[in-house]
This record gives sequence, C-alpha cells and structure tokens, in this order.
Amino acid sequence: VRDIGVSNFNPYQLRTLLRSATVRPAVNQVECHPLLPQHELLQFCATENMTVTAYCPLGSPGRDTKTKSEPSLLKHPSVLMASAAE
Repeated sequence: VRDIGVSNFNPYQLRTLLRSATVRPAVNQVECHPLLPQHELLQFCATENMTVTAYCPLGSPGRDTKTKSEPSLLKHPSVLMASAAE
C-alpha cells in the first residue's frame, strides 16, 4: 500500500490513529464549506502534512432533508464573491 485515506475523522480520532498506524493517511475527506469551515481540523491536518478533501462544498442544496430555515450556501457571500471573480 502506497497511500491510504480516511473519511470524517476528527483531530482526536486522527491522533489515536497516528499513534499506531504503520501507513499514515495521506488524506482525510470531510464535509467542509463556509458554514462548516472545520478550522481546527484543517490546522491539525496541515500540521500532520495530511491533505483534506471536502465533500458537500456547497452543502448539498438539493437534498430532500434541507429545511426552509437552513441557509443556502449558493447565496453565501463567499460563494457569490468566488463566482463573480470568474
């Protein structure tokens, strides 16, 4: 095995894994977007030289379980600013 990855690991879980892993994870896939920025996790992964891959970077706006009171990431200032830069 050359590289492995994990999904949805928080810093505590990663520390536990890293204490005993013979192959260090190269990537941690987590939900990450402007409303769930995961600052602590991103900092931890950077310190450990681990790449973070975001899933649901726009918060899954079309999912069936979205409530009307839930903010829309498609209307979030960060997303609008990025799209205007194109």
